[in-house]
Amino acid sequence: MTVFSRFLPLWVPFLATLSFADTEVRPTDLRIDLSNSWHYVKSASENPTEQPPRAEVFKPLPVNQHSAFEAFGDAYWFRTTITNNSSVQLRRVLKLSHQHLRIAQLSVVHDGVVISQQTDGIVTDMSDKALPTGKPIFDFRIPAQSSVELVAFAHSVDRMRWETTLWEPLALGRDLTNQKFLFALVLGVLIVMAIYNFFIATITKQRDYLLLSGFITSIIFLQIAANDLGVVYLWPEHPIITRFMLPPAIFAFAFALYLFANAYLEVEKEGWLKWMHNTVLIYVPCCIVLNLVILDARVLIASSFGILLPVFITLGIATSRALKGDALAKRFVLAFSPLLLTLAAIASNRIFNFGWGTDTPQMVLAIGCALVSVSLALAMAYRIRKLREDQQEAHHSALLARFKAKEAAIEAEVATQENNAKSAFLATMSHEIRTPMNGILGMAELLRQTELQPQQRNYVETLSRSGEGLMAILNDVLDFSKVEAGALELEPCETSIDQTIDDVVALFREPIQRAELSLVTKIDADVPHFVHIDANRLKQVLSNIISNAIKFTKAGTIRVNVRALNTDRLKFEVEDQGIGIDEESLSGLFERFKQADSSISRRFGGTGLGLAISKSLIELMGGEISATSTVGVGTKMTFDIEAPKAPEPSSKDQYRAFTYAGSDSEIEQQLSQIAVRHGLAKVPSPTENVVILSDTSATGGLVFGTDLKLPLIVGELLNALSQQSSSTTLEVQDQPLQDVNVLVVEDNPTNRLVVGKILKNWGAQVEYAENGLEAIDQYQAMGDDLRLILMDCEMPELDGYGATEAIRKENSELPIIALTAHALPEFKDRALSAGMSEYITKPVDRKQLLATIQSLI
Repeated sequence: MTVFSRFLPLWVPFLATLSFADTEVRPTDLRIDLSNSWHYVKSASENPTEQPPRAEVFKPLPVNQHSAFEAFGDAYWFRTTITNNSSVQLRRVLKLSHQHLRIAQLSVVHDGVVISQQTDGIVTDMSDKALPTGKPIFDFRIPAQSSVELVAFAHSVDRMRWETTLWEPLALGRDLTNQKFLFALVLGVLIVMAIYNFFIATITKQRDYLLLSGFITSIIFLQIAANDLGVVYLWPEHPIITRFMLPPAIFAFAFALYLFANAYLEVEKEGWLKWMHNTVLIYVPCCIVLNLVILDARVLIASSFGILLPVFITLGIATSRALKGDALAKRFVLAFSPLLLTLAAIASNRIFNFGWGTDTPQMVLAIGCALVSVSLALAMAYRIRKLREDQQEAHHSALLARFKAKEAAIEAEVATQENNAKSAFLATMSHEIRTPMNGILGMAELLRQTELQPQQRNYVETLSRSGEGLMAILNDVLDFSKVEAGALELEPCETSIDQTIDDVVALFREPIQRAELSLVTKIDADVPHFVHIDANRLKQVLSNIISNAIKFTKAGTIRVNVRALNTDRLKFEVEDQGIGIDEESLSGLFERFKQADSSISRRFGGTGLGLAISKSLIELMGGEISATSTVGVGTKMTFDIEAPKAPEPSSKDQYRAFTYAGSDSEIEQQLSQIAVRHGLAKVPSPTENVVILSDTSATGGLVFGTDLKLPLIVGELLNALSQQSSSTTLEVQDQPLQDVNVLVVEDNPTNRLVVGKILKNWGAQVEYAENGLEAIDQYQAMGDDLRLILMDCEMPELDGYGATEAIRKENSELPIIALTAHALPEFKDRALSAGMSEYITKPVDRKQLLATIQSLI
């Protein structure tokens, strides 16, 4: 039984009612678009084996076909009339442009008889249903001077898109040949580019080239699947493979694009995108399996969004970087511009209906893909070249950095060696200078205590002052070396501000008197009496500033003011009436080795380090120093320091009232300020039991009279006004070390003589040792009678450190005082670590030495 006899009984009712408007076909017509000449009706069945619906239920196909075919997977009947008014029979071919049809069937009816029926479906042993085809093509003939009815049945796995074209067979052949040639050319270009990039990846070991080769291969895969080229070129006898091609092709394309774009743009280095990268690696294989199991366009569309979102994010990052001027991102965006323009053109055709049909967009897309593969290869070449340039630059930079690091290491090593050499030199020079200076100053002090003629005493005073000046220079150099080495440290303790200022004034009393200047101090009443500071360093700063003021002031007054900025901060001002400093020199006043002008060192002497050291000390104390000056008028130095308030003693002395009988207004004001600060009673005129203060030696017949020694020291004034001192005479002890056995360990004969004489003047019994070994022998010989050891540190045979360690093994209580010319902190630490009790530097300060000895014994 033929196909006509099998289905003819079903068509008889339908054929009896056919009467439709027709489309005329002329022999010269090579191609006619029939898309809008059809009528349609939805089929109740997915197979054309049932009777077609009656003709009256068909309705015209809308121009916008999507309004008619919204559902997925539906089957439809279509019909139209074709008329041949020519005198010859015409052969024509109907081409359907829909690719996702499960089954398509065309019946040709002439004079109520089905003269031709073709089914462009595939039936295999795997399924009793037809499987997806490519673009169905139906060949039929139209008798001369007659019409035929075309009745088509179609079932789609997607939304139905009914686009049909009536072709003259030879014209269709030429068109298909052109399409095949174009697609073959595109595929050829893509295959060549894929192989080329794979070859480059193999040679250069560049992962990006391998990913680009994979991306181009995915384009080839997608072209084969989208245009059904597999049936044409690869598996014509196994069309069932087409069923499984499109979902993997789409996901492979998107996944390859994502991987290549990530690698090219190095997006995977963005920490916040790692989660997306890991998700894509899991998501894509799952979607491929899902779409192979469920061949439904709705599933494919829904699952595609999951891979398209990361792709769009990556492309968005590329666009953002390109707009910011990233050269690599610009190349990437330009490389993809052909594909983007192609997609835009295809979308515009769907919206505005340029009349392209379906074949033209597919060819345009194929050309766009080929252009993208070439432009991406060019972009990759640029990227690799730039990466190599960057690598070369980085390599050069690394070499330069290593060279500079090595150079810096060498410089650091040289600097360290220089610093070590400098430190060793300073330590040696300090020791070598202090040792003879101890002898010079010691002998000058001993000579001063003898009976001398006025001229001889003047010579001795000059000798002492010169030696002290030399020691001041040496101390400046040592302090500066500590500042440069960052080894200058503070030793804060509870300190009386009044006593600190008194100590500084006492230090300059003789220079002030010799220069015939006035030195006036003022401490505001709200300044705490006791603060927590490093008193010695504060004295050093004030001494440096006052010393400069004395040096550069020929006549007038030097004022020292102390004010409280708040409970934890003090402000100091030192103002003189000296030569002043010009504006240019003022800017570099606190720089090291710099003085106001080149003649200063010649006229006044000095190293130019004092103010630089003072600035460093003030900064260590949490403050700043500044200066203002007017040439010929004077200079004002101002600095502030952190000075937290410390608790004051609970007991307070009782003082007598006083009056001032002098005529100096500066002294009058200072006494008034002191009275306010210390709660003294200052009365305008003398009465009984009132101390009369005078700036001359003429006290007359007053009940209590005392002369002021200028500059005024507050402590001396308070002692004069003390109730206790007025009724009690302090006994001066001439020999505070009466019968104390002392061992002096010193290798320098002069220093042995000086220290021994000082101790003997204080009543001590002195024994000597010239090195550490003799010191140990003397210690053992003197036994318990020995009360104190004065130990030099650097000696022949055995130094003071070794001798102290040996003695400490037998006696941990015996006071041992280091008496050394080494003034650097590391030597003090070494002496204390060896077991010495205290550390005193040469030249010996008699008061410090006596106070230290008395504190220990």
